[in-house]
Amino acid sequence: MKMWMSLAVGIGLTLSVPAVAATGMSAAQQRVAAANTITALDLAGVMGRSIDTARTTAVAASSEASIIEARVTEALEGDIIESAAPAILVQEALRLTLAAQSCALVDRQLGTWNRSGCAAIDDLLTTVTTALGGPAAAGPTGGIAGAGNGAPPASASGSDYAPD
Repeated sequence: MKMWMSLAVGIGLTLSVPAVAATGMSAAQQRVAAANTITALDLAGVMGRSIDTARTTAVAASSEASIIEARVTEALEGDIIESAAPAILVQEALRLTLAAQSCALVDRQLGTWNRSGCAAIDDLLTTVTTALGGPAAAGPTGGIAGAGNGAPPASASGSDYAPD
C-alpha cells in the first residue's frame, strides 16, 4: 500500500510541478500555493522576502523613496493576490510583516517611517483593516461593523444618518 501511495504522490507532483512552474511564481510562492492551508505566518514570510527583493532592487537602481514604496506595494499586492487568502488572514500577515521588518513610525505628523517600504506595508494594512470594518476587524471574526444592525451610527452633523 505504501508503494502505491508514494507512486501516486510522485505522479501527481510530476504532473503538477510543470504547471505551477509555468505560472512565473517564485519557489516560495509555489510552496505557499501548493499547501492546502496557508497561515498568516507563511504569508508573512513570503511577504518579507518579496519586500526585501523589491527594496534591494529599487535601492540598486538608485531609486527615490516614493519609487521604493511603490515597488514594495506592488510586491505585496502580488503576494496577496497569489495567496488567495481571506482578508482576515491577510490582515494578520501584514501585521506580522510590519513587526518582522522592524518598522517604527518615527514622526507621526509627517508619517515618516524608519525604513523604506514600511509606509507601503502600513498603507495596505490600513486598507485591509478598513475593508474589514475598521476597529471591528480586530475582533475574532473580523466582521464588518454595522452589518445586520441597520444604518451606521451618526458620526457628524450633515451625515445622512445624523439627526436633523
